Amino acid sequence: MCRYRKIAQDFGTPLGKCIVKDISEHGAKITYSAVEELPNEFLLTMGMNRQHCRVMWRHQNEVGVRFGAPKA
Repeated sequence: MCRYRKIAQDFGTPLGKCIVKDISEHGAKITYSAVEELPNEFLLTMGMNRQHCRVMWRHQNEVGVRFGAPKA
């Protein structure tokens, strides 16, 4: 199921909306219009929840992310 979500930089600056196409407890596949402009780490807002994301791969307008804590 596809769901529209919001993406923000780690410090909260909004980057735009995305579509989450596939999600698990460990990560997600996201469609975003400017994949090449996404930082390697960002926040994905899903309702009241925020998930820290780390980019694992990029292809055309899709990106695969892994959920977890930011790198120290």
